[in-house]
Amino acid sequence: MSLLLSIHESSNLRLCFSFCWNINSCPICKLKMSDIRNFSLESVSSVLHYPCNNEIRGCSHYMKLEECAEHHQICDYRNYRCMFDKYCSWQGTRDTLKKHYVDKHDNNVLIGNENVCLWKQDKPDYTVYLMMAFDELFYVHIRLRDGIMYWVIQYIGRPEDVILYCFEIQIFTDQFNDRKLEFSEICHDDVMENVDDIIDSGFCVAVPMSVLETYINDEGAVFYKIEIKQA
Repeated sequence: MSLLLSIHESSNLRLCFSFCWNINSCPICKLKMSDIRNFSLESVSSVLHYPCNNEIRGCSHYMKLEECAEHHQICDYRNYRCMFDKYCSWQGTRDTLKKHYVDKHDNNVLIGNENVCLWKQDKPDYTVYLMMAFDELFYVHIRLRDGIMYWVIQYIGRPEDVILYCFEIQIFTDQFNDRKLEFSEICHDDVMENVDDIIDSGFCVAVPMSVLETYINDEGAVFYKIEIKQA
């Protein structure tokens, strides 16, 4: 077999290796599958370079078979789901993310690198915002878990660029001008979708509710300022 396979053939090979042990016949030649591995074909597949699954969207990256899974996880052209997916089924590429949130979830959009927000005791245990700063997009997660309030910020972009940004949280009250708490933390990339996994890593802002409650005003609200900075 020649190693000079067309893109179409290499895509078929990729399909074959992805599913060959889950089907009864070969999807290409239709012959019955056996329990004997085809080492020759596996050797061929290991030297080929495959196009990204998002090639039709503009990704021009080619990679070896063992690199496919990692690339597809961080590909600039991959699909993003809406963070409000409990009631919003939208999916789209990164360049359409901003328009979706502005059009459909504008109450959860923060503009500028500094924003003052408030938290009230009747708010849900988890809130997420899309924040626009430095011509970039960020997810801001506020999560109440096990009596602790957490703040996590994810940079929406290339994972290697996340080191360019960090954030600060300042908690204050409108009743005492000289009382405030300030925290600084790194931003995370957008590859990890479960915010609880980021919280479990320890790289987040964490404030016990017993402390946060001392900043609650007469209206039952706590003010906090989110600032994204260039590192």
